[in-house]
Amino acid sequence: MKTVSRQHDATTTSQRVTPLGDGTLRRRIVQLETVNAIFHHSLGPAPFSQRLQRILAYIVSLKELDLMPRAALFLADHNDKRLSLVARYGTDEYSQPCPAITPGRCYCGTAIATNTLQFTPAAVKCSHKKNERPFAHGHYCLPLAHHGAVVGVLCLYTEPNHRQNPQIIALLEVIGETVGAIVEDQKPTGQHLGQTNNIGKSLIQLMENGDFSDTTLQSLNHGILICDTHTVLRRYNHIAASIISSLCGHLEEKSLADIFGPENSFRIISKAANTPPALDHELHLVHDTGDEFIFHYAAVKGAGGETIIGITDVTEWKFMQKELEKMNRLSTVAEIASAVAHEVRNPLAGIKIMAQSIEEHTDTEEERMECAQRIIRQVDRLNELLTDFFSYARPVVPKKQPTRLDSILAETKPLIINKLVKHKISLIEDFQPGIPEVQVDANQIQQVFLNLFLNAIDAIKQEGNIEIIARVLSSAEVAAQRKRNPSIGAPKQHVLLMFKDNGAGMSRDVAAKVFEPFFTTKPNGAGLGMSIVYRTLAENDASIQVESEKGVGTSYSIIFTAA
Repeated sequence: MKTVSRQHDATTTSQRVTPLGDGTLRRRIVQLETVNAIFHHSLGPAPFSQRLQRILAYIVSLKELDLMPRAALFLADHNDKRLSLVARYGTDEYSQPCPAITPGRCYCGTAIATNTLQFTPAAVKCSHKKNERPFAHGHYCLPLAHHGAVVGVLCLYTEPNHRQNPQIIALLEVIGETVGAIVEDQKPTGQHLGQTNNIGKSLIQLMENGDFSDTTLQSLNHGILICDTHTVLRRYNHIAASIISSLCGHLEEKSLADIFGPENSFRIISKAANTPPALDHELHLVHDTGDEFIFHYAAVKGAGGETIIGITDVTEWKFMQKELEKMNRLSTVAEIASAVAHEVRNPLAGIKIMAQSIEEHTDTEEERMECAQRIIRQVDRLNELLTDFFSYARPVVPKKQPTRLDSILAETKPLIINKLVKHKISLIEDFQPGIPEVQVDANQIQQVFLNLFLNAIDAIKQEGNIEIIARVLSSAEVAAQRKRNPSIGAPKQHVLLMFKDNGAGMSRDVAAKVFEPFFTTKPNGAGLGMSIVYRTLAENDASIQVESEKGVGTSYSIIFTAA
């Protein structure tokens, strides 16, 4: 193994076991699986109403709930005292909107006002059903809450002989919290869709009025581009110039292909030719520097054949939305993981005592030792898994102090030096001179480094390179990183530390899930290692991103805040 420093001198440094648990553990696992499935259905390119429909279809299919295949989801407007129907599955009997949010008018209003699950096994009248016909069955009204604030209600139908039990109630409460978080996180989506609609209205007015004066263009609160019949840019406002300047510099006499590329230019022109025009499109661009830009745009054809394009930059919002979705998944699953760990730890002590007693009561010494060792090995393996659970679910509060990253690395290298030598892996260090100290818990960051080292060694397997690069980010780089991760503070200095390997690499889909809890590609992995890394760094005011290509290698970029 070679250790190379570009700044300093080189330094060398069987048998199946029945799963354990009881009814409570099984219920916790069902809750965990339900949360993960709901979040899975909430993601994707489909409109939000369709994703909600998928969630409803999944919920009513759960055999643990014993529901009819029908459901409806309402959002609450506390100002207008109304419920708005946003999704339904298997039923068309609801009116929209419904003035039923007042407690006592119906079970939905009571559920929202009290933030408690409402259930009736009998036929009742519901004021937000057409003709106020009575239910021919029982139903649940489940409040959807996020951080204690009720955002809506979910109506679920039951057969006449349905029986409530604590397990159903507990699972419904978990569902209510999960769907409530998803609905709340979609509010920014609605605001941006409204902004896109405003762009569309402005474009249609410009097209109809033919008023392309500087006063009109500059008065609009979103970017406007006007191209001639050859797609050459002729007019634009200052907002458009500000949005696109980071992409291609000045705009004078440039064509759409110069700005967005030939393929995207063709797409924009094609969209503008549609009748009627579709006013909600998204454009993904990657600059030569690797920076990613995401735009919402609308395009129409003017009376003289010109193309009028309205554009707004949603890059930062898109990455913020991804981060919110990720954090909601992590926090919800963490609570359940903690409960599962609690339930498993108690029987472990009894199993270990039983294993020890077997040593005293089996017929032969050989049998006793074999049985005891098997059980104790499984107990130790489960205990190791529990340790990972607790590390993720209840992380230790970091003791932050100014620390040098190269010092942490120097403390970590002796722990992995033998593995590097054994696997013939070279370690290359490239630290920029004068890197400031960072405000972190050195012990926790050492665990992060160790985890990244072990992952890189597993990916390389035999003969390869691990490269560690550290440098201070420029203000422009910090601004670009904030689009991908809005939690990065702009006024402060930041340090970038990269772990790069030339191992097996990952596909795009796998890399996108690498920080999700319980996701693993290893046969015996628990899927918590990188989740703990992500959470530990977040606790230390740092962030991590991954870039990987199958067959090429993987790079983890960590951004620390300077002390």
